[in-house]
Amino acid sequence: STSLSRIGASSIILYLLLNGEIVYNAAYCFQGQNDSHLTKEGAQQALANPQKLSQLAPNIDQIRFTSSPLECTLATSKIICNAIGYDFTNTHTKAWIM
Repeated sequence: STSLSRIGASSIILYLLLNGEIVYNAAYCFQGQNDSHLTKEGAQQALANPQKLSQLAPNIDQIRFTSSPLECTLATSKIICNAIGYDFTNTHTKAWIM
């Protein structure tokens, strides 16, 4: 296998964060890619992420944030960015993982 260093690429660490609980989750509904708002519990779950992320990534100021355009992921991203002092307007918000 070809390592990243041998092909001239720098190493990348990817952290994936799931959005907090949404209204559909609380109602035990399958939501797929339908948009939904965070519940109060979901917002609290999102607030736990900055601390965990700062433990994993000591250079948190060098992290680049990307989010899907769904409201629940945008809300989760905003909560995390605000908690670590990251300017949310720098977040790429048109990403989809299929």
